[in-house]
Amino acid sequence: MLAVITAIARVVTMANVALPLTEARLAAARTLFPEYVQEIPKIEQHFVDGGVVTVLHVVTGATFLALGLLQFSASIRSRHLRFHRRSGYLLVALAFSSGVTGLWLGVIDPYSSTERLPSAAAGAMFLISPMIAVVSVRRGEILRHHEWMIRFFAVGVGIVVIRLVGPVIIWLLSPAPFRDIVGLTFGVGWLVSVTVGEVWIRLTRAERRGHALVAPMQA
Repeated sequence: MLAVITAIARVVTMANVALPLTEARLAAARTLFPEYVQEIPKIEQHFVDGGVVTVLHVVTGATFLALGLLQFSASIRSRHLRFHRRSGYLLVALAFSSGVTGLWLGVIDPYSSTERLPSAAAGAMFLISPMIAVVSVRRGEILRHHEWMIRFFAVGVGIVVIRLVGPVIIWLLSPAPFRDIVGLTFGVGWLVSVTVGEVWIRLTRAERRGHALVAPMQA
């Protein structure tokens, strides 16, 4: 929900429509981070300059996060396997759009050069993970497919985690210029998200192996 709300707010702000919402959003930013009030217009202008790339990134990214949760529903996988497969391919297409545009915004044309390294690392994993997942499921390696889909989604969720840890990092490092620390918020957010995903994979690996053994016997 946070990703979807953020995407809507970004598009609304860029389009200069629903001005009360836009002004409320900017007023909140100025209230929470008054020391960065001079940077806020520059940040907003950076996204406006990105134009189509920015809109494609936030819209496809938010759609990916909203639909991605359905991939982890055991009932959908067991009762609606065709839907699970087709929605999975849709997620890969969405990931390609949001991943490539994200690399453009974070590596080719970033607001701050500190964004480049974490954006490149997360972007590469975001594009590689679904490829491994698709190849694995086509080979019948269901457990490997499941684990790489978790990694895939964990990277995607990282953009939301960044928005949760970012204010804390900004508060701790204030009054350092936002341009100098934005890359750190990216790195910490993605590190937390990917680490939690990896821990979850290891904690549930034995359980998933058990399900994989039981399913053929039941069939």
